[in-house]
Amino acid sequence: MSLYLKDVVQQSGLLAVADRCLPQVRTVTEALDLRFELSELESDHGGLGQSLEIAGTFIARCWTFWLEDLFPGSGLVGTLRADPELVVNVTQSPMEASQSMPTIARAGDSKADAPFFSPDVERPHHHVQSSFVVATAHVAFPRLVEFEGHILIADQFDPATFSDWKAALNGDRAGLERTVNRFVVWDDLRIDEDAEDQLDDLCAEFIALCWRYWFHDQYPGRRFQVSIVDQYGPTVTVHEIRD
Repeated sequence: MSLYLKDVVQQSGLLAVADRCLPQVRTVTEALDLRFELSELESDHGGLGQSLEIAGTFIARCWTFWLEDLFPGSGLVGTLRADPELVVNVTQSPMEASQSMPTIARAGDSKADAPFFSPDVERPHHHVQSSFVVATAHVAFPRLVEFEGHILIADQFDPATFSDWKAALNGDRAGLERTVNRFVVWDDLRIDEDAEDQLDDLCAEFIALCWRYWFHDQYPGRRFQVSIVDQYGPTVTVHEIRD
């Protein structure tokens, strides 16, 4: 079952998911004490068992990526297990040296120090529905395909449309990839009518972080640039860096 973000999630819901996926910790010891019971998620549709497993796998992966960002080389890994109910916790194991990931390019004022992602700022806490996490996982860690040497988000790729864009962009490979690999907050989320602009920026930050992790993880031998630009609101794009 495919759940698309704009069908079920608005800005506050996405940030509630981000709150579970990017835990606020200051030390490795604090990280090793992390624990999230999947029973804390609210059920809002059938097939909860499968949804919880998908949600747990997504949160565990996010924890692994996020903790490696916070504590490079620490070997901290998010793990989904039954205890006896599904729970995500953190284990530690030796890690081989990995290729560092590039920073996120941001247009205009940098949002790198956005308060929501700081360990020292209290975040608003909202209940999270299981469908929110499943839909977020679908967008944050999308299925990728390779076509004519381009790494593209499968659900946003159409060969005929791609050929049209290829002709229009005169073969600009990076431009082609940015056209397909994009997330537009105002188009791809249900909009909170009274939401502050900062929520848009934070939603873009979260998706950018996830794409930065995911493209690097799926294609570790290749280099990607994840950018946040202002094109009809905050927009996240990805293209491959070529020499």
